Amino acid sequence: MAASCIYDVFLSFSGIDTRKKFTAHLLAALDRHGFYTFRDDTKLKRGEEIGPGLLKAIEQSKVSIIIFSENYAASRWCLDELVTIMDCKRTLNQIVIPIFYDVQPSEVRSPMGCYAKAFANHEKQFEETVKIWRCESTFIEIVVGVVAKKLNPTWLSVADYPVGIEYRVEKLNYFLHLDSMDSNSDVRIVAIWGIGGIGKTTIAKALYNDIHKKFESSSFLANVGQTSMQPNGLVELQEKLLCDILLMDGNQRIRSQDCGIEIIITTRDLSSISSLEVDEVYIPEELNNEESLRLFSWHAFKRYRPLQDYEILSEKVVSYAKGLPLVLEILGASLLNRTIAEWKSELKKLRKIPHTDVQRKLSLSVNSLDDEQKGLFLDIACFFVGMDKDFPIKILEGCGFFPESGIGVLSRRGLVSIDVLNRLTMHDLIQDMAREIVR
Repeated sequence: MAASCIYDVFLSFSGIDTRKKFTAHLLAALDRHGFYTFRDDTKLKRGEEIGPGLLKAIEQSKVSIIIFSENYAASRWCLDELVTIMDCKRTLNQIVIPIFYDVQPSEVRSPMGCYAKAFANHEKQFEETVKIWRCESTFIEIVVGVVAKKLNPTWLSVADYPVGIEYRVEKLNYFLHLDSMDSNSDVRIVAIWGIGGIGKTTIAKALYNDIHKKFESSSFLANVGQTSMQPNGLVELQEKLLCDILLMDGNQRIRSQDCGIEIIITTRDLSSISSLEVDEVYIPEELNNEESLRLFSWHAFKRYRPLQDYEILSEKVVSYAKGLPLVLEILGASLLNRTIAEWKSELKKLRKIPHTDVQRKLSLSVNSLDDEQKGLFLDIACFFVGMDKDFPIKILEGCGFFPESGIGVLSRRGLVSIDVLNRLTMHDLIQDMAREIVR
């Protein structure tokens, strides 16, 4: 890559097709994520050649995004941009990302020889990216993610298909009140709480990607609970945090976990953060039916909606998942490229036996319970869901349990809820997991 790059991204597009629609939205997303983008907004008349300044901007960009649309090939300057971009790819190792907007790749290939030659070479190297995308908001986030992975080593990988993420990040961002904070003194702590598979880590990563450039330094610690249980794990986490926020070279060492305890916070459930001055607790909503179907379709069909003969079966899977992104992703990936007969067989199996990967992920919330709490959880799942809370408490107290305290623990971990009618409730998939443990 040439050392003279001054732009992160160059956008090549047909203004008549996309300027006020897709391109404007994509540019806004790139700007929001902090990428310096060159957009060709010159008003060239038909037949007029593009100037050397525009060609220079292509050479000075790290990434070129080409938006192939209906009239792209009809534009002389678009094709001139394309030739320059492909030359930069070959000579400067420039990163090139193609997007096909409302056209089939076969339509783009046929009109012009130089266009077909450039595209054929392009498609071989970007087979996964060369698709027709019609769901703009999801795809724009995917494109931004691809650009970020290429250019920004601090970018966290969020999700292959970030359906519904932007809305939830906006809500979480609102809790932070970054616009009104005094940068010299204000500190806010926001907790994300919910059952396993709801997308807590995904939302946190997406928020981190959005805001970390606003701070002098930042850190994202993943798998804190699991790492802290390892020998010297808490010290390792503290050292990573210190290296990140103090911009150290990694050679500094903490002698014991007590030395760095004021810096790091670890939590597993609501009770463990009760002693902290948490400003907000955000409980992510489950995906609605439309979001669920879209996320499932991306994983099961690699497109934004189901194939024609799979609509009803897809609706059944979405109904089973009850809005949990983790379940939709796992089941979608497991059904990719499988026949209708196989789909029907898998759905019958799911009614009797939960999917192994789903079971394993959801059971993480249960594994940290003590024996009495686990027994109480299984009893509620098998016998007491839907009942007034006071009734099973009397029964379980008569059996020598301590249900009042235990139900509080389960509630704080998102395994059991109490509705407005004082009834014990439980997410369907959590209940299925508990019954499978018993089985």
